[in-house]
Amino acid sequence: GAGAEIWCSPYMGDQVEEKVSGRGVARNYKKLTERVHTAKEIAELARRGDQDAQEAWREFGRDLAVPLAYMCNIADPDVVVLGGSMSKAWDLFREPLLAEGLKYTNAVTRDAVRIVPSELVDSAGMLGAAALVLGSATRREISSD
Repeated sequence: GAGAEIWCSPYMGDQVEEKVSGRGVARNYKKLTERVHTAKEIAELARRGDQDAQEAWREFGRDLAVPLAYMCNIADPDVVVLGGSMSKAWDLFREPLLAEGLKYTNAVTRDAVRIVPSELVDSAGMLGAAALVLGSATRREISSD
């Protein structure tokens, strides 16, 4: 089902997805500079020392902390894996995400959960699709015996 899908939920006058996505980073940067760039470009600028770009990513981390804390408090996971293209900028938002997120998680979750970037990044979808196909084929083989 679609349980625990919070990305369309209201958050800070918008939806979670609009704040904690590439669009959110681009808005953060535009608010600071009046310049329009993609999240990828803003990451490159941040790594080259652009302080406004660095702040746009820090704000992204703070914005992500709240909905992520809600999910951790409800689901009590051992590990949260952040995937997709945004995980490529983990170094730019890690510290504010963790610092802000700790304020909103209960003590048990705070001490137990690990938040990490995906090692698969862009390959996760393809690997998941392959796993579904292989799993389906295996089930058919077993049921035909």
